[in-house]
Formats: sequence, structure tokens, C-alpha cells
Amino acid sequence: MFPELFPPITLYRSVMMNATFPYTSVDQSWYIRPEGGRERRTAGGVVLRKDAQGRTLVALTREHEVPHFVLPKGGVEITDADLEAAARREVLEEVGLSELETVCYLGERGRLCLHRRNWQIQHYYLFTTTQESGTPTDPNPLGLFWFPVLELPQLFWPEQRELILEGLGRSPLH
Repeated sequence: MFPELFPPITLYRSVMMNATFPYTSVDQSWYIRPEGGRERRTAGGVVLRKDAQGRTLVALTREHEVPHFVLPKGGVEITDADLEAAARREVLEEVGLSELETVCYLGERGRLCLHRRNWQIQHYYLFTTTQESGTPTDPNPLGLFWFPVLELPQLFWPEQRELILEGLGRSPLH
């Protein structure tokens, strides 16, 4: 891990979707696997597109209790044909993007889940698109937000900044 990618992120106690988010920061402790506990596989995507000014943008969304942005991702389901199919489904569910061109597999990351109960093995894919908007299939979508890759907002999960920058370097849009 790169220490400069893991500065403490200060969060504010927020109430969204009738749930209080109890954690005030993400630090290295979220990336140390505890003994025991359940494991959960997730998949998601770094989705990039060019805007009219030629800037490379990344698709971000929110998590219900978290005031900062995240990449679209979620649990792998038994009906998913493979990890890439799971990543595509999660991007469609959370931000409504369906016209995705697969560039490459960005790899696997591990960390505690949002409420620190389970260990997540996360698989990320790099996609490009020309879509600017879409219709999420999740019944409670939290929005699609496009940001220039070189002007990212505060992200909740520090490793996601690393993934976005890695994706930029491997993207044909770069």
C-alpha cells in the first residue's frame, strides 16, 4: 500500500436512509484482515468517458450512510456468470450505465466492509463509455456523478483513488 493514499478521512456523523454512520475515519486498520469473520466477494467498475472539453471523467456514486463519493460496486450474486458480469450489473444497478466497453481487469483488493463486520474481496474492472446518463435499476439509487479524474472529490475509500489513477494510466482515453 502507498501511505500517501491513506490519509485519515474525517467524516461527519450523518443520518441518511434512517441509518446513522458511526465511523469517523478510514485508516490502515480497515485494510488488516481480522481472524475469523465472514468473507464477501464484490465487483465494481472504474468507468471513464471523455467530455466535450476532452477531459477524462470518472463515474462516482454515494453509499447510503457515507457523505463522500465511491466507485459503483456491490456483492457478487449466484446468478452472475462471472466477476465481469457482476461488475457490469453493479454499475447498471447503481449508476444506470449499460453501454460499457471492457478495457481490462484492474485486480483484487481486500478490506473490511462499511460496518466493519465482514472482510470484502473486491474485484474491479476498467470500463469506458460514451453514455452521459442512464437509468439505475436499484430501487434506491444515490446518483451518478461525473468528475474529472485529475480533480477528484474526496473519496470515502482511499484505495479507490489508486484504482481510478491506475485506470487512467491503462485507459485508451488517456
